[in-house]
Amino acid sequence: MRSRAACLIGIVLAGSAPVACTAQASGPAEAPAASTVTTGVSAPTSTADAVAPTLASTATSASVPGPVAFFRSLEAGCAQHAASSGNPAVEPDRFAGATLVRDLDGGSYLVRDGRGTQLVVQPAKGVVLPASGNASAEMPAPY
Repeated sequence: MRSRAACLIGIVLAGSAPVACTAQASGPAEAPAASTVTTGVSAPTSTADAVAPTLASTATSASVPGPVAFFRSLEAGCAQHAASSGNPAVEPDRFAGATLVRDLDGGSYLVRDGRGTQLVVQPAKGVVLPASGNASAEMPAPY
């Protein structure tokens, strides 16, 4: 059985458009996936790096999209990742129906996708985390 990979872990921003998406294997017993669609994203060197990869380029405050725009911008990269890995794509309405729940301060925001799943997004870092904000926690399905 093929494992489902999370797509919303790291992304490199080119202006406000995503150019890459890094995946992490889901589940505590699986190794991190280091060789997925990673153009411009630094390769993970440890489990901690795989959970919260760094951006290959530094985004400036002028180029950082808002939290909902950032989350929505991930759709194309995640669909590409799903197609190349044989995993089901995250449903488009999850991205299109995303709303801001609240500002968590420090560049973190709680966003609810179009089906009610809550995620913490950090647009300046190019990171999406589970609602707990804990980088080592497992992403909720279907992410």
